[in-house]
Amino acid sequence: KYGTEYKAALRARNALFFVELFERERVPHFHVHFANRAAHTAMFVRAISGIAFSMTAHGQDFMSDLGNDELLRELCASAEFVGAETDYSRDLLAARCPESREKIFRVYNGTELSRFPRRDVLSAVPGRAEARPSKIRFLSVGRLVAFKGFHFLIDACAELQKRGLNFDCEIIGEGALAEELEQRVSRQNLRERIHFAGEQSQNYVLAALHRCDIFVLASAPDERGASDIFPTVIAEAMATGKPVVSTTVAGIPELVANRETGLLAPPRDARALADAMEQFARDENLRANFGHAGRLRIEQKFTIEKTIEPLLERFELVMSSV
Repeated sequence: KYGTEYKAALRARNALFFVELFERERVPHFHVHFANRAAHTAMFVRAISGIAFSMTAHGQDFMSDLGNDELLRELCASAEFVGAETDYSRDLLAARCPESREKIFRVYNGTELSRFPRRDVLSAVPGRAEARPSKIRFLSVGRLVAFKGFHFLIDACAELQKRGLNFDCEIIGEGALAEELEQRVSRQNLRERIHFAGEQSQNYVLAALHRCDIFVLASAPDERGASDIFPTVIAEAMATGKPVVSTTVAGIPELVANRETGLLAPPRDARALADAMEQFARDENLRANFGHAGRLRIEQKFTIEKTIEPLLERFELVMSSV
């Protein structure tokens, strides 16, 4: 129906496996993540067996990856309810699927706070003269792909070097743009400032969050329209009490309260990004205040226990009628 690239025959064959499994285990309802091949397969499961499903759409899946709004509307119509991970993505999904608007709701990705014990941004180590080093430590984490905006972060670092700021910047992540980004660092004489750590474990990332002064994510939509929607790593940085510099892309302003828990710059604006980075870098008290406010925002609004409530309510409603 939608062309060979959507592999309907393959999705239908895959659905038969799940139909047999769900019928054997007497599953009355199932939930899938991403409005793409997973939801497409789920739609076939329901058509074959009548077993109801629901889904969570995340952003890139329906914004750019799926590439077919007619199929997207059919997926939403077939689902019992549809979660979207931000108000931004909920509104965008509802605009593309107006007939399913009433069943689309926002469910934020929650943060497991036990993994991120609070640490004071200004914590001093007794007996150490170097407890508060003069060199500012920036950190950024993400796949080395266009919509993470690392090109603009590198350009912002070049601007900060021109302004005489003493800093270094660690970038954790791997991806297709690794060589291109390293060449950009070399061209701007930043090899002593910017370090690429490659792909690392969660424990390494957690340790890096604790030792950095400022977390930066320069998200910007790519040429296909793909972008960060609600970057988990920003919530993790806030949970560790770090001030955040990011951009006004998609759902990021829902997570980072601009000028309260972080500073947000327009996407693709390296100078504005540098201004925000410098503002934090030159004001230790500002870093502490924003870091503490960010941690409090996560505790009050974005823990798993709080964000899961709308989804649990809908599961309970569905199961009550089974």
